Amino acid sequence: MPNTGDYLFVDNTLDWAKVMNNWEGLTPEAFTIYLVNRFGDAFLVDLDGAVHMLDIGACNCKKVARSKGQFVALLNEHFGNWLMVNATDACVQHGMTLGQGECYGYKVPPFLGGKIDLGNIYVTKLADYHQKMGRIYQKIKDLPDGTTVQMVGE
Repeated sequence: MPNTGDYLFVDNTLDWAKVMNNWEGLTPEAFTIYLVNRFGDAFLVDLDGAVHMLDIGACNCKKVARSKGQFVALLNEHFGNWLMVNATDACVQHGMTLGQGECYGYKVPPFLGGKIDLGNIYVTKLADYHQKMGRIYQKIKDLPDGTTVQMVGE
């Protein structure tokens, strides 16, 4: 298994409550941040200790483990998917390096039809990206599946 740290976002200076505030209604009501991958997908621990994955590209949040212990046990099996290994490696190989507070983001998110390929990925500030994607989520969360959405100004 590759080095986990190569695929994680680390920045202890962020105000995570502010970063995550636009995801209300999708994430557990109360949680702490456990891990964040380099695409900004966050692993959240709820009050019962269960681990949830906020997948920004898919605009969903799913319970992935009953506990941190189970998460660690499952990580080897799900490493590539949960930590976006192939996409992260492709970005690094193409010179897309991350600075302090930065992550990879989608120009057009996959949940709106964007592709997971280098032409649709850019380097951005994680806090700004979460705010932007969370605002999009708040605007579309009540739309029926299949509704055509046009991105303007985001």
